[in-house]
Amino acid sequence: MTSCWTVNGDGQPDYDVFSYDYGLFTTGAYSGQVAAIVHNLATNKYFADYFASAPDDGSTVLLPVLAASVGLTSGNPRCSYSAESFDGSDTDTIAGPARFNAFTNSISTAAFASVAPNSSAGVPLSVNAAEWPNSPALGVMIVSRDNFSGDQQAQLLPVVTTHPTANITVGTAPASLSFSVDGTSYTSAQTFSFDQGSTHTIATSSPQPGTTGVQSAWDNWSDAGAISHSITVPTSDTTYTANFHTSTS
Repeated sequence: MTSCWTVNGDGQPDYDVFSYDYGLFTTGAYSGQVAAIVHNLATNKYFADYFASAPDDGSTVLLPVLAASVGLTSGNPRCSYSAESFDGSDTDTIAGPARFNAFTNSISTAAFASVAPNSSAGVPLSVNAAEWPNSPALGVMIVSRDNFSGDQQAQLLPVVTTHPTANITVGTAPASLSFSVDGTSYTSAQTFSFDQGSTHTIATSSPQPGTTGVQSAWDNWSDAGAISHSITVPTSDTTYTANFHTSTS
């Protein structure tokens, strides 16, 4: 199993977490113990914090890592990730990427219930309305500890929520200069439907070249933010404009 983690918001993987034989990792000889290996893609360093575990019959694998080992802190708690499992002949990919706050869950976890044969049970779930716009869960993972029937041991149930949105338009003046939203670059004004209360990063660069002998220098953002800064989506439609002036050399 492997998962790719992005922690700096640029949309590119920063860490790869995967399962691997601990003996092969440390000595080059099989030990039969599976570890959760963290690969720092920026430094190309590998390390292991914990052994992986398969608490039931092996169809569900837990890869525990320290938050700090994948660049997550209380000041930078959110990440996005994608996950894939494979056994040599089959591959199972979770549609993503998913987003997660390692310090404040957007939805409650670790609920447990005992279910008698031919019966049902329910568990309470709660949603953190303040955190949900920033790290919405793809769903609730239901894990059955008794899958003698042959059914899947783990199943992801989607969470359907309704959250108010606002149209956020980002552009430049003059038009056609370069800017980015959440790490993706554009050269024409863009309008996004974002959840109210969610945070996003808008940025531009300066100077920017134009026709021969002409360049554009950044003056300000219309909201008075820094050349690269985070915005919190308000309750009404809003436009953010990066203002430039031109000069000749």
